Formats: sequence, structure tokens, C-alpha cells
Amino acid sequence: MPRIIHEPIKIESYRTEKITCEFERITFFELVYIEQGKGVQRVEEYEIPFTAEDFFLLTPNEHHSLTLHEMSTGHFIKFQKIYFDAAHSGDFAFQYNAWFNKLEYIFHSHSRTNPAILKSKEDKEVFNHLMKVILEEYFKKQAYCRIIVLNTLYSLLCIIARNLQTTSLQQNGKAANQTEAMLEYIHFHIYDADKLTVPHLAALFHISPTYFSAYFKKCTGASLKQYILNYKASLAEDKLRFTDLSLSEIAHQLQFTDLQHFNKTFLKMKGKLPSNYRHRAKALPSVVN
Repeated sequence: MPRIIHEPIKIESYRTEKITCEFERITFFELVYIEQGKGVQRVEEYEIPFTAEDFFLLTPNEHHSLTLHEMSTGHFIKFQKIYFDAAHSGDFAFQYNAWFNKLEYIFHSHSRTNPAILKSKEDKEVFNHLMKVILEEYFKKQAYCRIIVLNTLYSLLCIIARNLQTTSLQQNGKAANQTEAMLEYIHFHIYDADKLTVPHLAALFHISPTYFSAYFKKCTGASLKQYILNYKASLAEDKLRFTDLSLSEIAHQLQFTDLQHFNKTFLKMKGKLPSNYRHRAKALPSVVN
């Protein structure tokens, strides 16, 4: 049975040797932070060891479980898209669309379940400090606590995004896994068409422009154009499920020529029209225990 939450955001903290976390699907976004202790996190088919000050990012519809190997302190920040909705933010000026685009990159990253995302000591210290602010404000529930938690979580995830991008572009694009670095770069710049051209990518990753298309297809099984369209269709799925944006707004954000082009591409990639996908997704239970 999928795990769900009633509230837009819910934080749970535990100090324990054993935690009940069955391998089940979640229906929310989640940041799991291990303050102390060690164990193993299972995300889909991957088992990932963790130690103190490690964290994981999880997306809706993923299956995961967590096993502790010793007395540990863990914090589970669970949130739905409505928590960052502009309408939910009341009178506070908050750029929801820009935020959700950043959220998309973070949670689609190939490296997000790697517990060693943060490379520098400084970023780790800032991350730990921001985490303490989030926990203190959430549980004390003083004046303005919600907006402080909102913006602190935003800052925290921006630090994660910066590190994911830096990891992917080590030594000017010469990462240990060049294909993964290339895909991370495409994901991060999916809204910037000028940075997704063959000449730009070929120069950045030190590949001959005449060979790049063949190289990319050999590595990914798809042409650059096909890969970009498929990724945009995946982003569209999230927007259809977790936002109230109209189909035209989604098509415009993802830079399709028009709504007809968006409908045709989504149908080809996902086997159904965007309107049918949204209707089915909205019909699924999302806040029932």
C-alpha cells in the first residue's frame, strides 16, 4: 500500500535502533537526512549504504525502504507540490514556477540517491545548519515559521542542485562518466535551448561536431532531439500530476511550438493525451492513509 501524507509538508524525526519503513511506494517528495548512525537505504533496485550526515532525495511513485545498523537519528521531510504553490504562499512573494523547475532537475538527477552529493566541507556545514533551522522552525511553530521553513528548504535544495551540476561537469565536462555528465547537463539546461545544440554540447564535452550525433545515439539509444523530447514529456508528467498549470501553460514552459505539438509529442512518448493523463492522475488517491 502506498505511503501518503495529509499535510502539504510533514517532518518526522526519530532516535532509534530500528525503524519501520517497508519497501513501498510513496506519493510525495521526500528528503531523508541521517544526522547520526548508519544503515542501508533501498531505492527501487538499488541498495545504498549511508552514514552520519548523509541524505537522500525521493520522488513520488518510487519504492524505497530504510534499514538501520545501529542507534541512529534520522529526519524525514515529506512534502507535496502544494507546499510550494504560489497560491499556498499567501502574501509572500515567492516564484513558484522557477522553484518547481529547479525541483524538477534535482529530483530527476541520476546522482540524487548518492549519499555523497555534497563535495565541499563548506557546503556540508551550510547544509547541516539549514537542516537545523528547518527542524527547529517546524517543531517550535513560532511566528512566520512556515515561510522560514519554505525558504530554507528552497536554499537547501539549491545547494544540492549546485553540487549535482558541479559533479556532472568536473574538469570542464571531463567527468568520470561522460555520458552521465552530458545527460545531467541537458537536464539542468532543459529550458535553455541555446545550450542544447549539437555545436554547444560538442564543444563543451570535447567531441567532434560531425561525430557528436552518432556518439550520442550510441551512448543513449536515441538521437539528441528524441532524448530532449522524451525528457520534456517526463517533465510534463510531473507538471500534469503536481501542478494546476493549464495544458497551454505547460506547453509554453517546455517550449513546444503550440498545444497541438505538445499533445502530439506527449501522445507519441507516453501513449496517451496530456488531458487523459492528468484526469487519471488526479483521480488517484493522494491524501488517504
